[in-house]
Amino acid sequence: MITLLLIMLVFLFLLYFVIKKAIDNSVTSRGLEKMYYKLLEIHEELKKQNGRQELKAKETYTFEQLKQDLSIGHEFEFSYKGAVYHISQGTDGWFFTRPEGDSRFFHTPEELVLHAKVNGKRLEEVWPEVEIRVIF
Repeated sequence: MITLLLIMLVFLFLLYFVIKKAIDNSVTSRGLEKMYYKLLEIHEELKKQNGRQELKAKETYTFEQLKQDLSIGHEFEFSYKGAVYHISQGTDGWFFTRPEGDSRFFHTPEELVLHAKVNGKRLEEVWPEVEIRVIF
């Protein structure tokens, strides 16, 4: 029994050094580097595809859909004329956060949709010019 354990220990010790040498080997490092750059390429392509999907969503995402999505708890980040706005849900209601960082509280999503202002205009008025960044 002890002999078997000793043989297993030696085997594991040798296996450790073989794996360590393979990792340290520059051939393996170059292979990992190639994989890394390939993954970066794939990542960039996925970002481009996602951007195209976001563009399509922006073109077809109506104000009515916004109201419906708010009613089921979705949160939003959007931009209007380069400024980023957030609509988020808190424990007691909804917050509309403007670029200056100040937030306005609303009890319901319906109240938010009716009374939130973007550059002094109702949200519905500016909606056609809004760029949706994220829907949570």
